Amino acid sequence: MTSARAGYVVGGRYRLVAELGSGGFGRVWEAHDETLDIAVAIKELRLVPGMSAAEQDERLARATREARNAARLRNHENIVAIHDVLVEDGLPWIVMELIEGGSLAEHLETGGPLTVDAAADVAKALLTAIEAAHREGVVHRDIKPANVMLAHSGKVLLTDFGTAVRESDTTLTASGLVIGSPEYLAPERLRGVDDLPASDLYSLGVTLYQALEGVSPFRRSTPVATLSAVLLEEVPAPQRAGRLTPLLTRLLDKDPAARPTIAEALAMAGTPAGPQRTKALTKLIPEAPESAVGKPMRDRVGLLATALVAFVVVLYLAVHWTHPSSGDSGDSGTTGTSTTTEETTTTDETTTEETTDDTTETTDTTETSSEEDTWDSKDTDETPFTEGALLPEQFTDDDGVTYARVAGGAKPCDEAANGQGPESSASVVAELTSRGCDQVMTGVYLEQDSEGTASDAIHVSIQVFAFADSATASDTRDYLDGGVRWNLSTWCTPTGIGSKPCQDNGNRGYRVETNLADHRYVIAAVAAPTDLDDLSDESALRARLDPAVDAGAASAGPENY
Repeated sequence: MTSARAGYVVGGRYRLVAELGSGGFGRVWEAHDETLDIAVAIKELRLVPGMSAAEQDERLARATREARNAARLRNHENIVAIHDVLVEDGLPWIVMELIEGGSLAEHLETGGPLTVDAAADVAKALLTAIEAAHREGVVHRDIKPANVMLAHSGKVLLTDFGTAVRESDTTLTASGLVIGSPEYLAPERLRGVDDLPASDLYSLGVTLYQALEGVSPFRRSTPVATLSAVLLEEVPAPQRAGRLTPLLTRLLDKDPAARPTIAEALAMAGTPAGPQRTKALTKLIPEAPESAVGKPMRDRVGLLATALVAFVVVLYLAVHWTHPSSGDSGDSGTTGTSTTTEETTTTDETTTEETTDDTTETTDTTETSSEEDTWDSKDTDETPFTEGALLPEQFTDDDGVTYARVAGGAKPCDEAANGQGPESSASVVAELTSRGCDQVMTGVYLEQDSEGTASDAIHVSIQVFAFADSATASDTRDYLDGGVRWNLSTWCTPTGIGSKPCQDNGNRGYRVETNLADHRYVIAAVAAPTDLDDLSDESALRARLDPAVDAGAASAGPENY
């Protein structure tokens, strides 16, 4: 890295204004083009001390390749334009369009998953960008959230063509190394087929899956586990994709020939071809998932694979890996003015949380918070109606017992009652609907043993209803607490321990509690034993259920956002 700082002039023309972000390959600056009197972004690519001459040559070649590939596409509305590439003091600098906005990766980290409509807009924009690249014979090879820019203007742009190849670039890919970000790579690339246009569509599928679900489908705790997942495992069934589920399924087919053409993908996303803009992507809020927990919930089935050749491929790639950038906070996502990425190492791409539990729903990881004084009205409340915003991942009762969420999602309000109480299910639903209930956010929690796995003990079901204001919520709470809350449904997983309380409904002991918090949400928890033998001693059972249901009801609500 050079001693470049604000005020430094690169190439006698580009005056550095402020650092926008940094990553494994260098830094990105906002700069002023003193010749044209315009603002630009300029990427400073570093040469790490100790690099061999060959590695330095490859870094320079990468910069030139990025500039040439992107320059061929500079007039496309959905591709970040590159203006210039120069070498100063032996270091390459790439001058590009300055985007007022940030990367999709940054949005997912700070704002949570996209709505289905917003994800569709992103898909359309990227598909038109990929189509333009492929028409020029360019395969991007590193499509991921960090390389997707969301401009405040509504434009969605693809960036970082540093790993891209053209049909004539074979000498640059003959090193035997795999280039790309592991969890976004198509399986055929791991098998040595490195220049198929269909591979970009697969990477787009992984990117869209993460945009909708909040987590990459193949992200694992180690590089070997990630590579193995890409090669051998089926994609977990998406829970938030709604009408985009068929598109994701086709894009993520492990057979390149089975993936859609770009025209087919655009039709599945719901648009004709052409440059695309989105509706304000600066504050996207995730919508309620269109399929989730309850009756029924979709099972996730992993592909059984034991081929020795695949195992050898995974081990080989784990050793012979080269990273084009430093994960989803990489350089390419730093052409925007809101970038806050930090210096990372190449291991960052594959050392994130593992999500392989068959019963665990993906949840958003929103870290922003809503203000408590806004929770009493729909007009002021900014809490999204999602699992991650309204339900805790786990809670602990007064006896020190921990319960973890194993499933969750939004369900229609007409499924919120089961007719087990003093009023009929229909009358309870009618009352809830008359008060403005449309959907209910549900969560299923199981008691965890000392090793953190679900035990055959206590099951807690939590429901969160959102109303227009706190007065309506208070009135609804009073209605439920008047003996009607026993009608509320108990939500279960379709199989396994979590399904037991929904079997033999009339023979189970239940405890129901509501949260008395003063806001526009009504929260109810139902606790039940998963083992019928626990019903033999009612007092002992109550002593176990009461702390669980009280803690469950108290743990849910907008405080989780």
